[in-house]
Amino acid sequence: MALKRAQTSYKAIASSYGVTLSSSAPVVSTPISNGSSTGHTTVSLNVRTAPSITAARITTLPQNTTVTIYETRNGWYRVAANSISGWVSSQYITVSNTKTAPNGKSGKTTAAVNYPPLKR
Repeated sequence: MALKRAQTSYKAIASSYGVTLSSSAPVVSTPISNGSSTGHTTVSLNVRTAPSITAARITTLPQNTTVTIYETRNGWYRVAANSISGWVSSQYITVSNTKTAPNGKSGKTTAAVNYPPLKR
């Protein structure tokens, strides 16, 4: 009973941040302080509809394209560039500017939740 309550609490907390939990893999999502950071592509880079190599490709950004980074999730950045937005692999982005919150502090929010499936 306690495990079920704990799982429900994790789901409620994750849901309040717009994250859907599954029991198969941890979810790590980090909003960028004050909304965004900037960076540039180090190679010609595919922009995808979701943070996965199997997600549909929206377009390809040329090398050295400046991007605005809004979120990180499991090695992916949610970015916008040239009126296109989507997900790119973070290993091909060099971050050049990290903004801070209005109170002058910067930080990172990480939620890594991997609860076991319910056993009956």
